[in-house]
Amino acid sequence: MVGKTNKEQLKTKLNILVVEFEADVRKTALRILEHDGHIVTTASNGEEAYSLVLISEADERPYDLILTDYKMGHGMTGIELAKRIQSGSRTYVIWLWSGTSETYFGDLTSFGISRFISKPIGFGILLRLLAQDFEKTQTVAGG
Repeated sequence: MVGKTNKEQLKTKLNILVVEFEADVRKTALRILEHDGHIVTTASNGEEAYSLVLISEADERPYDLILTDYKMGHGMTGIELAKRIQSGSRTYVIWLWSGTSETYFGDLTSFGISRFISKPIGFGILLRLLAQDFEKTQTVAGG
């Protein structure tokens, strides 16, 4: 169970896509984020994730956040996925997580990635980051 203060819990629940190659990490992220009240969809690779993004757009339920791993075994990387998604008409909030150092990637904002998260990460920290970034967005949008 994840302990959280009122400050750490978002008032508005997010529609989140978690793209993670490792099944254990993917399942844990799903469990923690759903426990926090979010709507979570998972994908194990970039192609599957991109298809889910297109479906979410067609259903007019786009993701509020896409949290993607950098390395996904085979196929596209998290950065390639971000570039492909951001080339469409809608702009997404995309976070990249990786066991690789952030300096390895250079300027991630040029790929449409707004936050880098170093793995392993405690899921309590992940929930705090969600609250920080999305409460800020809600405050600006709301007034």
